[in-house]
Amino acid sequence: MLSLFLIPESFAISMYPNSAIFAAVFFVCALNRLLDGKFYVAMVLMVIAPLYRIDILIVYPVVFFIFLFQRKSVKESITRSVFLAVLILLFVTIGYWGLRANPLTALAGYNGMNETHSFASQVKFAVFTFYTILNFVFVPMGLVVLFREKKFGIMGIVLIPIILIHFMFRYTGCAPKHYLYLIPFVSLISVYAMRWIYERVKGKTVLKYGIVSIVVLFLCLGIRIDFPDSPWRNVPDSDAKLGPYVQFYRENYTKYHVTIGVGAGQLIPTLDEYMLLSGNLFYPFYIHEYKTVKEGKRIAVKKWFDEKEDYNLLACSWEDIFYFPNLLLDEGYEFRELPCENFTYELLKGDRRVTLYTREIPKGDIQGMVQAIDEVNEYSKCEGLYIVSALENQDYLLNKLSVCGKVRKQMDRLYKVN
Repeated sequence: MLSLFLIPESFAISMYPNSAIFAAVFFVCALNRLLDGKFYVAMVLMVIAPLYRIDILIVYPVVFFIFLFQRKSVKESITRSVFLAVLILLFVTIGYWGLRANPLTALAGYNGMNETHSFASQVKFAVFTFYTILNFVFVPMGLVVLFREKKFGIMGIVLIPIILIHFMFRYTGCAPKHYLYLIPFVSLISVYAMRWIYERVKGKTVLKYGIVSIVVLFLCLGIRIDFPDSPWRNVPDSDAKLGPYVQFYRENYTKYHVTIGVGAGQLIPTLDEYMLLSGNLFYPFYIHEYKTVKEGKRIAVKKWFDEKEDYNLLACSWEDIFYFPNLLLDEGYEFRELPCENFTYELLKGDRRVTLYTREIPKGDIQGMVQAIDEVNEYSKCEGLYIVSALENQDYLLNKLSVCGKVRKQMDRLYKVN
């Protein structure tokens, strides 16, 4: 249990509803059934898992090594693996046909992102926050223990999925959720490292409590740093300042203003999830507060717009497209793309109409935002153009533009273009 808890993604994945959760659950249950010798029950579970998320198939080759671990011959292991693969492929194909879904579209999308390296710069943050500092120690240590004990079967079981996942997501694994399927394997490696440590410190009180203190500090101690290149995260009402936090010390001698306390530590935003550098014991409370605050701002904006019938919105990021418009969809608005206008959509309900213009503005690009505002404002003929900002970095830029009169701030996260 401790090894699972030391992998934050084991609970951070629930930050938002995610199909990977269901795929992972069915896959882990299938592995348990397979280890119990219940071949066909495992097969059924392994057919269901990809219907939730096709990328779970990446780790399926581990089945061959499980057969070897069960003392089956290489020939029998290959035969069983091929038989299982054919059956899974057949039934998954039938399942997708019944769902009217085309998994090749998703696979082509992954391949396209691998070729363009679209998210390559974010992979290191995702990998770091998945493993954390502790598992960067425990995993190599656990592998050494397995090698010394000549447990090569277990090494094959844990290493093959890890190698395959990291290879497949080498340019696209921009969030810890992409490594979710590795949790049981990384956890198993860590257990061997923890067992080795326990055997070495048994009877050595000072050393034992010293190691326990390190783990407790990692889980409870929150270290926060202000980074000058991300000024939007350094203001008091930033997402980075949320969560339970009791400050003990703050240094004001450098531009980083390192703060030490008990609670949620440094925020590391990956492309799909918010993660913490330390203080992960408080992660659920941090995320709860983050979602409560963000939803409160969104509801307030919705109430402000309820008094208007027709208006235009400019979405400056992928997140903006869904942040506010989703509330309109929940209210019964119909969503359609305007065929004659690129990246422009309409939301309709009775006599009410909302036009949504979308532009992708790079983080921190204030000139790009000004250009997008001017372009869309002219396109919409200056008929009440508003921006509802979902992201802190864009909200920071819009606040700057409000000072110079380019936009007017109506309320938190809502701006009207002048």
